[in-house]
Amino acid sequence: MRKLLTAGLSGILCMAVIAAPASAKKHSASEYEYVATIDCGHGKPMVVGSGADTAAPLVDLKTGRQFLPAEWHLAVGAMSYDEVISPAPAGRRMTCSYDDGGAKGTVIVVRARKS
Repeated sequence: MRKLLTAGLSGILCMAVIAAPASAKKHSASEYEYVATIDCGHGKPMVVGSGADTAAPLVDLKTGRQFLPAEWHLAVGAMSYDEVISPAPAGRRMTCSYDDGGAKGTVIVVRARKS
């Protein structure tokens, strides 16, 4: 009986682990003040949403993954905007192109750790 119970629980656990990524919360563009496309060089541009605070996380609308901005280097029309976020988020930095339809340039991000 124990072996049957153990096998059954193992099967349920495996299915839960496999299904977890598929159940990631999808986000809507209407939830965010800014929606942009970023490309971090992996050949898969992401559509992200963020708030008005430049230190707010960029949230991938498709997967829910969060990226913390460390630096902004943008051009908005004829003006340029550069900011280094302090305190800087810890982690491996990725330089990504950024385009929200008004501002274009690069944002350096760190993938947010899961809480």
